[in-house]
Amino acid sequence: MRDLIYLTIVCVILSCNSKQETIKGDLFFKLVNISSPSGMSSEEISKIEHMLKNVEENNNELIAYYKTLKNNNVLGNPYLLLKVNNDVQTIFLSKNEYEKIKLYTLDDLRKRNKTVEIELKIKKIDKDIFFSDEIISVKEGEGETPWQK
Repeated sequence: MRDLIYLTIVCVILSCNSKQETIKGDLFFKLVNISSPSGMSSEEISKIEHMLKNVEENNNELIAYYKTLKNNNVLGNPYLLLKVNNDVQTIFLSKNEYEKIKLYTLDDLRKRNKTVEIELKIKKIDKDIFFSDEIISVKEGEGETPWQK
């Protein structure tokens, strides 16, 4: 009986810890995106933290966003934009996984009339903030790469 209780507890713990889901979408490019810092040095991150301490309180949403990134250790991580159906998701990546997609550029894909479909496992950090440390597949296809100014 005791073994059954232990097995049940382990199953519950494992199911709670595996809040990852798999999604698939097209690599999306946004020419100007100030909401998602990427590749920042620790000095630049410190400057942002200092600035946030001195920002007026009417910018609570921006402050909360950066605090969430910092508290989840993704501030400064690389990210990608992924178009899933009609939504564009910002997904922060581990540095190792970013290596798999960093060579894709909007100019090159547009010249070659290619799209890039990416399948990856994501973990939801907060509303509209996701993290992935596992890109499952990266596939080029024919067509126009989605982008926005």
